[in-house]
Amino acid sequence: LTTLVTSARAGDMLAFQYAGHGTQVADLDGDERDGYDEAFVPVDYESGALLLDDDLADVYRQLPSGARLTLFMDCCHSGTNSRFAPRDAAVVSTRVRRRFLPLSPWHEQAHRAFRSHLPAPAVRAAASVMSLDGVVHLAACQDDQYAYEVDGAGNFTRVATAALAEAVRRAETNEAFIERVASAVAGLGNPQTPGIMRLPTALRNQPLLGGVSGRPVEPGDAAGAPAGASTSDAVAYRLAEALRLLGGRG
Repeated sequence: LTTLVTSARAGDMLAFQYAGHGTQVADLDGDERDGYDEAFVPVDYESGALLLDDDLADVYRQLPSGARLTLFMDCCHSGTNSRFAPRDAAVVSTRVRRRFLPLSPWHEQAHRAFRSHLPAPAVRAAASVMSLDGVVHLAACQDDQYAYEVDGAGNFTRVATAALAEAVRRAETNEAFIERVASAVAGLGNPQTPGIMRLPTALRNQPLLGGVSGRPVEPGDAAGAPAGASTSDAVAYRLAEALRLLGGRG
């Protein structure tokens, strides 16, 4: 993610997708109003190496002016990745699961120990409900909800992937896209409402992933894209295919 962001140039349209479990840990640097940091759960999480919302924000702040980063976050409490999702009364079967991993006291201690060996973070302002400049944050659920998966595939990812390429071709705005996705996810029967983090003025009512550019695809733009597709179509096609192959599994 850091390489993706720091190698970008003005005019670049970037996309980052996370489909997997999220969790909550005590805020150790005092920037969260509710006293908790939210985290992604990587494969080596038992070592304490959780990826915090603070870590992600530090990367996003390195986005060059004029570049845009669109986030597809399919995990619990992903509305701003800033609050804990309380327990809900939804029936969860062996096929339907919440994308939340509660940590044991042992994991909490491992997290504290891991963080104690890292350089002291810069002083941060209180976490904001506004997205950072250049960042479009599309989330699987609201702050007080869980994200759900069926047979390991995230509801949000499955629905968003199916709608992605067509939304770009139609130059659908980020707001219209997430509204359409939210309506489809609601029809799946779980208490999960996808949303978009509040955008800075400059990013409001802008087309998803920049929309259709009209520039023909050049060799290497997107192998496997339909013949005659524009560059933006090709990028959307490649992203949609990658997400389809991943299947939202995590």
